[in-house]
Amino acid sequence: MMVDNEEINSLSIENILERINQSSNINEAKSLCLFASSLFDNNQYLLIQRYLISIKERDFDISIQLFWRLFNNNSFKEYIVLVVLKFLEKEIEDLEYYDFIKKNYRDQFQKIFIDSDDNSTNNNNNNNNSSNENKKDKRLYLKLNSILNKLTKSLNHLSFYISEIDNLNKFFNPITFLLNNINNNNNSNRNNNNNKNKNKNNDDDDDNNNNNNNFLKILELIQKSCQYLNENENYEYSILLYLLIKGKFENKISTFIKSSKKEDQDIKLKIKRFWFNGIQSLNQYKNKYSSKIEIEPPLPMKSYFDDEDDHYDQKQQQQQQQQKDEDIEKHKKGLTSEIELFLLPTNRFCLPIIFHIENEEFEQLNIKGNSGSSISKLEIVDQCWKYYICKGDDITDESILEIQKFLQEFADSGKHLKRHQNNSILNFTINLLSNPEKARNDYFDRNSEGNGGDENDENSQESNDSYEFEIHLGIYLLSSLLYISSWRYFKFLVTGSSNIEKQNIQTIGTLKKNQILLFDANFNTSSSSSSNGINNNNNNNNNNNNNNNNNNNNNNNNNNNNNNNNNNNNNNNNNNNNNNNNNNNNNNNNNSSQQTYHNQGQQANLSMITHQVLYYSNVDDESSFDDEFPKIVFTKQQTEAIKHLTLCMECFNDLNQEPWINDFKKILSTTWNNSKFYWLYNSLADSHYYYESYSISLKYYKDIKTMIKKLDGANTLIPIGDSKKRLFNPNDELWFNRLLLNIGMTNHSEIEDSIICLLEILISISIPPPSSSSSSSSFSSSNPSSLNNDIFNQQLVPSKHTFKTIKPYLTVFSEEEILFWCIDTLATCYERLGMVGEITVLYQAYWNYYKPRFYQIINEIKGTPNQNPNLIPLSNLVKKDLQIGYFFPRFFDYIINIEMLEEFCFILNKGFKLDILQRNQTVSSNREMIDIIKRHITITTSNNNLTIPILLKQFFNEELDHFLIKKENREKQYSSSNTANNSGVNNSPIHNQNTDVEMNE
Repeated sequence: MMVDNEEINSLSIENILERINQSSNINEAKSLCLFASSLFDNNQYLLIQRYLISIKERDFDISIQLFWRLFNNNSFKEYIVLVVLKFLEKEIEDLEYYDFIKKNYRDQFQKIFIDSDDNSTNNNNNNNNSSNENKKDKRLYLKLNSILNKLTKSLNHLSFYISEIDNLNKFFNPITFLLNNINNNNNSNRNNNNNKNKNKNNDDDDDNNNNNNNFLKILELIQKSCQYLNENENYEYSILLYLLIKGKFENKISTFIKSSKKEDQDIKLKIKRFWFNGIQSLNQYKNKYSSKIEIEPPLPMKSYFDDEDDHYDQKQQQQQQQQKDEDIEKHKKGLTSEIELFLLPTNRFCLPIIFHIENEEFEQLNIKGNSGSSISKLEIVDQCWKYYICKGDDITDESILEIQKFLQEFADSGKHLKRHQNNSILNFTINLLSNPEKARNDYFDRNSEGNGGDENDENSQESNDSYEFEIHLGIYLLSSLLYISSWRYFKFLVTGSSNIEKQNIQTIGTLKKNQILLFDANFNTSSSSSSNGINNNNNNNNNNNNNNNNNNNNNNNNNNNNNNNNNNNNNNNNNNNNNNNNNNNNNNNNNSSQQTYHNQGQQANLSMITHQVLYYSNVDDESSFDDEFPKIVFTKQQTEAIKHLTLCMECFNDLNQEPWINDFKKILSTTWNNSKFYWLYNSLADSHYYYESYSISLKYYKDIKTMIKKLDGANTLIPIGDSKKRLFNPNDELWFNRLLLNIGMTNHSEIEDSIICLLEILISISIPPPSSSSSSSSFSSSNPSSLNNDIFNQQLVPSKHTFKTIKPYLTVFSEEEILFWCIDTLATCYERLGMVGEITVLYQAYWNYYKPRFYQIINEIKGTPNQNPNLIPLSNLVKKDLQIGYFFPRFFDYIINIEMLEEFCFILNKGFKLDILQRNQTVSSNREMIDIIKRHITITTSNNNLTIPILLKQFFNEELDHFLIKKENREKQYSSSNTANNSGVNNSPIHNQNTDVEMNE
């Protein structure tokens, strides 16, 4: 049907539009539309009608041209935003940031993306709907739906056209069409380059120009849409759009932003404009929601930087507490800005563009933070970096490589600031996985020479910029090394290996259960210490090194060959041991550190730090002490773990000084001030413990105890390679007892607090029942006494990893080992308080081990102190008390060891006095006391249920009650004293304890 132009001229625009819509032939409609457009230039209805017709004709090149005409027509401002948001609606579930918040910050997701008005409305409407409909309409709760509804209402006059275009969306979507064209052209250009095609013609250049033009138009399209969203304070969707497009064009943006070609500068400038607008939106988003996000309150972290006294006067404590209370909201704001919720979008949007933005360019933006002050470029870089180190678990090889990439790009971006680019700067390479120690050393080499010129010369500003850059590089590098080395050491503690295995999958936020196998990493408390990996206990390394050594020594010694084997290992020799007690365990444990855990029952070799408090306490002259620390040989995994522990300590010391100390304090008080970082503080505590800074390690251990209690029910995810991850419960009883043991062993000044801590462990831990059977039992028979009663001569098996050393070292991590070190440390605490009777009770548990020390007590009673230089002397307080006599009124309640009882009878026969009766009991002679002891032996040996473990449990409970009551009374007395006299005098609750030795750190 031909169009009658004269007839059309006489019609109004409304009539023309009606005829177009009623046309049964698309060609007729197109002709009518084109002719009418010549009459009514830029009429919005005709323009969108032409756009609709071009889509129906599948003439998408014309469609995209018309779409840009709609874009440039202010009448279609809302329609363009509607198109963009509908595209976002389809993509939103696949966006990393949206998915991350939805899975990891559910409460915050509700506040940010769920419309409360829509929510209530839908709740009312859904009463009549089925559960399937509820699921189907779940997306209607999103604020995005409210925005779309609002836009649709504002475009009601175009509703017919919008509906028709939406129906054709499966054939043509302008944004999808542009994205596909750009990507296809990029792939085509890449193929041409790979084929080294030298016959490029003008058409190729035109395609490339068109490609770049479409790319820039998309950037402009997104910016205008985000401008509309920001005007309505919908910053959250602006951020999603900026992140979406940044992700779609990651490579293209990176290529242009790094380009120095003259022809690319215009595009580079427009990319920067897009990025600047995105930064503004991101800042508005954070300012809007940071005050609405509730997070875990900051932990009351102590200061670890000053060598301060633990005790303050009451007035000073109150002032400090008041200051903390006043700063709590400030800390919360700081913490909020440090969580992944805000750091992730900053990181993803700003990198690597931020490295190619000059300081002057950024300053012109004048971006304001929550406090109202301007945000600098380095503050944005700082937030990008902090995203990498705010992860509380699931730290994979990919996580570490991301940190490495950031550090390398940041280091490279500062090369131009150096006027003297020495080789240490030009060749500065960071490898966090293979050689992290080298990265630290190279950083200091980088700054040891050629730091710039005279401050007064014309290039002084360049020198200042270079110095500031190096300070930031230092805090990023050293803190990252501390973070990674802490994780690797923690991983060693709970899995037996510090290796970061390559993961074959990628996960964002929470796990995808169909891709990952999870294993419960709770410890098997029934495992014996012989199954744990330490060289001194078995021949693990011997078997592992069979192919690497040339010397083979056949050792037929039937006794435990702990130290011999260790020394042979240290000399790279193989020992084929015929020890009947150890060979089975060696074969079972040979490759355990390299195995993935295919079942929950299989346990890797685990370790923990210990030190013998007795040697630390009573050795006066260390120079005359034959320290066995150099003789201790660790396994390969333990040696590797000590390297990470050492690096952790070195980085801590680096950061604990100028110019980084203030920045490091801020990281500790904000980014890492969260219970989920208990593992990081555990590594810091262990590093200070290992290097004998006991007071600092004690403060950390106490804080970790608080952290772990707040993590009730929360597990730590630990990648172990081969697409497997472990869930570790920090409230695992054995792990928690290890922490309490560390507190008890490092608290060298508050002895009674240590005793309480140790007794709490001993009450909770199981003590193996007595058994007179084989060596596989938890007990071993001592030589029979003259009374020949095996039950009362049996004892627990002591640790095989006791060395005469003042230094801390790694031992096996097991319940039996914790039991031994608890009793050993408790005995030392008692000794330092002069509690000789209580010591005697404990010596029964490991009788053969403590027998030499018991006879030192006997010799002191007899007035013939031991002169053997190989024995550690008794504490001065014990010696002083024993000069008066042996006093223990509970003697007959808890002493059942027959050799001990015989020795006390021998002392009485010699005429020495023992004060071991209850207050209401008296004897007239030593002979009568001996008869009482003999009757005690007869009674106890006839009671088969009266054993060392039963007596110990009873003793531990009685002791804990005693010390808790004592502590409560002390605190009441201290409180009443401060109430009566708050005059500023130091009334600190220093325990009235005897502390022979204070640690000289």
